Amino acid sequence: MIFRILLLGAVAAGLFSCSLVPDPRPSTQLVLATWNVQNLFDEVDDGGEYPEFDPGRGWTRAQFWQRCLSLSRVIRTLGEKGPDILVLEELEGSHALEVLNKRFLSDLGYSHSFVAPDSIPGVKTGILSRFPLVRTGLHFPSGGDTEELRPLVEAEFDLGGRALVVLGNHWKSRIPTPRATEKFRLESAQMLRGRLTALDNRADRPLVIALGDFNTSLELSKVWEDRALLSGTSEPNPDSGLVVFTSRFSAEKTERAGAVWEPWTTVSEPKGSYLYQGGWDRLDHIFITLASLRLADWQFASFQADAYAPEPQAYGPRTPDGVSDHFPLVMTLVRKQP
Repeated sequence: MIFRILLLGAVAAGLFSCSLVPDPRPSTQLVLATWNVQNLFDEVDDGGEYPEFDPGRGWTRAQFWQRCLSLSRVIRTLGEKGPDILVLEELEGSHALEVLNKRFLSDLGYSHSFVAPDSIPGVKTGILSRFPLVRTGLHFPSGGDTEELRPLVEAEFDLGGRALVVLGNHWKSRIPTPRATEKFRLESAQMLRGRLTALDNRADRPLVIALGDFNTSLELSKVWEDRALLSGTSEPNPDSGLVVFTSRFSAEKTERAGAVWEPWTTVSEPKGSYLYQGGWDRLDHIFITLASLRLADWQFASFQADAYAPEPQAYGPRTPDGVSDHFPLVMTLVRKQP
């Protein structure tokens, strides 16, 4: 299996772009959020836009700004003052993220950001943060000869005595059919699992969070023989997908590098982050590695899907008052008292 890694920044011989600026924030709480904002396209005609968001076909700055305003109103409700680190999926590119941040979220203090270069095709995953980024990188799963899969976005932060690594995901959608596309989600799962294993084996034991739109859940993935998400009770082979534990007790007692815990089990409402033909799906996730659950200085506090309405309000030509077809997710971590 072949994966590509994009080298960014000035350090050509390294894996990531780097900054020596330490994280200055003395905090006892950390709020992370992820949200698929459903195709946030800006007003600049770059070519390659989806038809409904093409400025050459009538998409306007006013419409783009209205979308940013609607999204910003929800983002402000994620945590007491918005999340400290926000991962957004389905951004057109850097300009869309910059306008959303500087014009509509400027008072929230997101002075640091990262998104894949505009030269990379397709919608992108971006990060807004109140903390400096120590390093960033992109990992490209192999889609074979038929598919260009979206990259895994990695960002590292310094919490002061502990590194935090955030891995932003946007796996292949279930279109045209789940059967035809599961193999691509498996590619992304294997790349993520390999990266999580490497991070779990780092000598400094970072706090590791993987989050985003995975376009699958344990329930949806388990029907396939080669599935992207595997139950933590199984004994997967070396070529299997991401190992997910749903029981926190089992997760904390299990020493398996690269495996994660699924906090969806801590909430009963809403029943999912995405509604399809009247049925709820948990396509979006915030996973924490099993090794991170056992850290002495940080611990999981809460998880929630932010139901800003009874059901997600999709945006489209026929629903201009919509926001997004996904609910955002929020996880809060707290620093343990010595």
